[in-house]
Amino acid sequence: TVLMEDGELGNAGEYTYRTQSSTNPVTFNQWIYDTSTDSTYMGEYYGALYDYVFNADKTGYEVIPVMADAQPEPQNPEITDTGKEVATIWNISIRDGLEWSYFGGTAPAYVTDNVIDANDFVDTYEIALTEQWFRAISGGGDFLTDTQAIVNAQEFVDGTVEWSEVGITVVDNL
Repeated sequence: TVLMEDGELGNAGEYTYRTQSSTNPVTFNQWIYDTSTDSTYMGEYYGALYDYVFNADKTGYEVIPVMADAQPEPQNPEITDTGKEVATIWNISIRDGLEWSYFGGTAPAYVTDNVIDANDFVDTYEIALTEQWFRAISGGGDFLTDTQAIVNAQEFVDGTVEWSEVGITVVDNL
């Protein structure tokens, strides 16, 4: 047994992860953070479509679906001179059964459904670009950098196109 902070004993078979930091996080929003402390904390609680783990011989990595239901599906792929498959359009199926989680029943009053679906991802991307959150528009892994630019994302940020013209959409029943 473990003596918990409140003086109660812990329960057999239940585990509690505990950690500490000498620095307080600035934000818990993964779209706007810019400190390593924020990143460390976020690594403990937020999910992603995919996880990237080293392969068995540590010469590369494997892409493991987490919130996605399967590997991303390239549309009209091409094979590069190096044998890599590339595409400009990818379909990502979202895993069924994903739910929002709130500590101690603290869900906002406007939340009427805990189900996470593809619309939640697209809505978040739209908000991130509308608000020009740091990680959506810069900092690597963003939507504007040439190597992974989303169609018309820069134009949306610049105010020259509407959201419906940005290359992130929900496609049902694929």
